[in-house]
Parts: sequence; structure tokens; C-alpha cells
Amino acid sequence: MVDHFFDIILFFCNYYFWGPFLVFGALYIDRSIFAKTFIVVFFGSMFNVYLKSIWQIPLHPSLGANVGFSFPSGHAHFNFVLWAVLCLQFKNKWLYVVAIFLNVANWFAMVHYNYHIWADIFAAVGFGMITTSSIMLWNKFFHNKNAVLGLIYFALMILFYHICHPIQKASWMHVYIGVHFGATIHVFVHEKKIFSLLYQKIPLYLKIFEYGSILSIMVFLYHFLRNNKFEYYILFLYGTFFIVFALIGCRLIAVYLHKILSKNIAVVK
Repeated sequence: MVDHFFDIILFFCNYYFWGPFLVFGALYIDRSIFAKTFIVVFFGSMFNVYLKSIWQIPLHPSLGANVGFSFPSGHAHFNFVLWAVLCLQFKNKWLYVVAIFLNVANWFAMVHYNYHIWADIFAAVGFGMITTSSIMLWNKFFHNKNAVLGLIYFALMILFYHICHPIQKASWMHVYIGVHFGATIHVFVHEKKIFSLLYQKIPLYLKIFEYGSILSIMVFLYHFLRNNKFEYYILFLYGTFFIVFALIGCRLIAVYLHKILSKNIAVVK
């Protein structure tokens, strides 16, 4: 029973959930807030890789040899950043409740499965506070300049990748860097209001079509990339183009479909 509960909690604290969740939030809740969250969460993931390379404390032996480092916890780090950034921007008491519950439950789940010890988790929360503070302080002094911050994060992510321990390097990092770069492009487009069509309302059936298409492509790419080996720049481009399509391209297609369908319906009537 406890294992089932913790399995559910870990699902909601993994990229299987928060990836589609961030895309959904940017499309249907608030582009500005979720765009900021996108760039800081992916930066936090790479920052954590660099931090692990400093201390090089191995994961629990039961997880296998030479599979990575444990201190500070990556999952605790980016989950804290994700919910902290959202809470500080939305300032909704129920969101605070959800954030606290998922974070604390996630901590207990990781300790329960011997993924981490409490020192890993508390350190991750501390570095998560630093990561969250970076974007909040930036927005305090440089309002609506998050694309610039995204580029700074991007440069740091590349630096972290090149100086991190070889055991930490993995193909997903190239995808994450690409997704971050694509999200930064989206932030720039949003801040400059380059495509006014992005803010045009579309009916519910097209929203379902839009989000369903994004999820389908996301699942396809996940299995395709997982089962094939590619050069790092291909993985980077996959990440970049996917998120640009998800946050910009797919909405433009949906808007044009709405215009075409509206005209056809008008002609029929």
C-alpha cells in the first residue's frame, strides 16, 4: 500500500508529468508565468548535475555501480524549483498546499526507496532556493527581460555540461539544453509579442486536438530517442524544435484551422 502511494507521488514528481504540465500551463493558463518556470526548471536540472560533480557522492549501492551521484538530489532540486516559482508568481493558497504536499511526499518516497538520504534532499532544497531566487531577483530588477536571462542560463548550462564529471553526462542533457533554448525562443516571442495569433482564442475541440498532437509527438520522440543513438547536436535540435513547435507552431496551426473551418461553416450556412 505504501509502495503504491509513493509510486504515484514519484510519477507526479517526474518529467513524465511536469513536462506535459508545463506545456499545458504555457498554452492554457499563463504564457508569461509558465515560460519563466520552463527556463528556470531546466537550468536547475543542469545546475544540479554540476553540483553533483563537485561532491561526487555515489548513489546507494542497491541502485548499481557507476550510475551517478546522489548529492544533492536532482528530483528534489527541480521539483522544489518548479513549485516554488509557480507559487511565488500565482500566490494562491491552494497551490501552496499542493506544492508542499508533493514536495514532502516526494522526499519521503525517495528515502523510502533508498534513492537518497535526507542530507541529499535538504541540500537540494537549499540549492533550489538559490535557483529560484535567481529568477525572482532578475525579474525584480529586469522586468520582462527573461529571454536575456534564458540566454545566460543557456550559456551556464553548456558550461556545466562540459565541466561536469564524465559519469554524469547522458544523452538527456542535450535534449534538456535544446528544450531550454527552445523555451527561451518562446519567451522572446512572447515578450516581443511577435505572433499576435498566439493569443487568439480557439474552441475547445481545437484545444484538445492541439494538446493531443503535442502529447503524441512527445511520446513518439521519447521512444524514438530512447531506442536510437544520435549525435549530441541532433538531440539538441530535437529538443529545440519540439518545444518551439509545442508552444508556438502548434497554436499557429490550430488558429489557421479555426479560420478555415469557420469560413467553411459560414459558407454552408
